[in-house]
Amino acid sequence: MPWFGFGEIRRFLLGGSLNTIIGSASIAVLQMISNNLLVSNVGGYIIGSISGYAIHSTYTFKTPRSKSTAKNYTLIIGISYFVNLGALYSAYAMTGKALLSQAIAMGAYITVSFLLQARFAFPVNLRKSPKP
Repeated sequence: MPWFGFGEIRRFLLGGSLNTIIGSASIAVLQMISNNLLVSNVGGYIIGSISGYAIHSTYTFKTPRSKSTAKNYTLIIGISYFVNLGALYSAYAMTGKALLSQAIAMGAYITVSFLLQARFAFPVNLRKSPKP
């Protein structure tokens, strides 16, 4: 069995859309309040990470929550965040536009996050079988 399926991609995109709204709104509000790329990005991703674990463990991958999945998820979010941060500052250096740079960085984060979550945080052997 492959380590992710199209159903999980669809659920990740749907659940991730909700989580993206939560994280993006947080980033935008924090950017307006602080006018600081790092403060707004870190704050938004902390808020998004907490809601993301609940969404992706329950809805996307249908995996029981445990200390192990939480630990792996947290590590993956950290890795994904540093990919995001690299993309953020690279995009900002090229464009000079804060919100466009945030959007580009978010795309990098989403891609890396899904692939690592599907493989390591919520591996196939922990997932509930779909009902026929």
